[in-house]
Amino acid sequence: MNVAKIHIDGFYDHVMPPTAEEEAALRSLPADEEERLSALGLSSFLKGVRGADYHRRHLFEPTCTIDGLTAGYQGEGAKTVLPATASAKLEFRLVPEEDPEQILEALRRHLRDHGFGDVTVVPISAEKPVRTTLDSPFVRLVCRTAEELYGRPPSLLPNMAGTGPMYHFVRDLGLPTTGAGVGYPDSRAHAPDENIRITDFVLGTKHIAAILDGFARD
Repeated sequence: MNVAKIHIDGFYDHVMPPTAEEEAALRSLPADEEERLSALGLSSFLKGVRGADYHRRHLFEPTCTIDGLTAGYQGEGAKTVLPATASAKLEFRLVPEEDPEQILEALRRHLRDHGFGDVTVVPISAEKPVRTTLDSPFVRLVCRTAEELYGRPPSLLPNMAGTGPMYHFVRDLGLPTTGAGVGYPDSRAHAPDENIRITDFVLGTKHIAAILDGFARD
């Protein structure tokens, strides 16, 4: 069994491969695997991916994460019981052009086809994935101002491995979106000790100001 793939039928049907420009940006990203492994306390990534393959899986492939499992007795002391119910929370990170409703139906079908038709699937929230093209004039503005401020060309990540309401801006309003973060490999995003460095924060603030100024001028 390929443990690095999600076995829901149709899960990868609509995944868009990277364009030639996105592939070039991916291959130009700095090698930060060691810092990432150290921050996560890991010795290696699934399937031993490194370099461009590591970035490709991180940025261009969808994921399925089991966020939590609940069943049986979990109070103080020991109690031998057969749980009447069990629950799990799943999270899918999708990529263009996957549709959350289609993925939800694919999950229900997968459970039904494998003998778990009595499992109730309750959606909590959903966002459609989207990606701004790297040749957008706005992306070029962000890159130009970053180089002027930091003194070197920025690394371009074609999309982030996160969730946000960007689809409504890009597709519904026709507006390009981009991020200019101030994190570093040991920022520990979403952890209790999430952090940024003050110097990075100050530079990031100046970059936002430069983007706004350049946007007004252009």
